[in-house]
Amino acid sequence: SPSLAKKLKSVLDAIHKKIEELGPEARGFATKFLEEDPEFIQKQRGGKKMKPGMVLLHYMNEYAKLSPEAKKDFSSKFPEVAAALSDPLLRILIYASQ
Repeated sequence: SPSLAKKLKSVLDAIHKKIEELGPEARGFATKFLEEDPEFIQKQRGGKKMKPGMVLLHYMNEYAKLSPEAKKDFSSKFPEVAAALSDPLLRILIYASQ
């Protein structure tokens, strides 16, 4: 429906605006996290199908590699995502479910 498409575009525009406001390191991560195709990651890992939890773990590991400044920058725009990506309990649950 046109109204749903308009709402979706508005949400995506808001996300992209937040990404543009990030510093270079955090922006690079955010772009990769929010726009990268999970199938691309699978191809990078030998073409094996990755479970959804393992895709999330991939991004958790990438987030962990960011500098403290980039993590702070990212969490200022995407606090819920940053909290999930740095949650040790979530990491344990992912490993336990594999």
